[in-house]
Amino acid sequence: MKIGIMQPTFVPWAGYFGLINYVDKFVFLNDVQFDSRSWQQRNKIYNNNTTAWLTIPVVKKKLQNQKIFDVKIDFSSNFKKKHIKTIHHNYAKAKYFKKYIAFFEELYSKQFEYLSEMNIYFIKEICNLIDINAEFFTSKDLDVDGKKSERLINICNKLKVKKYISVEGSKDYLQADAGLFLKKKINIIYFGYNELEYNTFYSNFFPKLSIIDIIFNCGENSKKIIVGGIND
Repeated sequence: MKIGIMQPTFVPWAGYFGLINYVDKFVFLNDVQFDSRSWQQRNKIYNNNTTAWLTIPVVKKKLQNQKIFDVKIDFSSNFKKKHIKTIHHNYAKAKYFKKYIAFFEELYSKQFEYLSEMNIYFIKEICNLIDINAEFFTSKDLDVDGKKSERLINICNKLKVKKYISVEGSKDYLQADAGLFLKKKINIIYFGYNELEYNTFYSNFFPKLSIIDIIFNCGENSKKIIVGGIND
């Protein structure tokens, strides 16, 4: 039994979905501090031979040190309409645009007060669309304590999982705490991922774009592209 634990990010890239597909249980780490202007609230898509950000505005005035689950979406601007318009403008020529644009319009039609709720809903619905499966949890609902490695260990213990699949970016601090995992008989396995270059309607391939790019360019082949980047 393998577990992955990641913050809920906005329409993430292929590697995020590759990790979900690789594990049995996936935990959205939503009870840690929110990082303003991070992947939690924005991601990149194709835009006229370069890239552009899709950003969800959030309420943050006088709200420093918010937990991710506490962050509210700022509806003072019609960001949903702007996002859909941007997606239409940039992907209308994509091979699978007509097949999937209604799916994304339906996602944006849902109403959410909190950023993490929107992110988690989008991720789960995209997983359903491209047939990527795992059992989902949120760290807030699991109600565990501890900081960094201790919190991860407590999550693993709560869900009775002994194989923690970590992204390479966490390697430095996890190696420093390897003894804590060993003491609890939890194996750390580092998730290797090299995104496959896929066919696009535009000429220059841009790596690590949002899953939006893969779906409009690859359609029903999206899962194959995503899983193909996993290094066992």
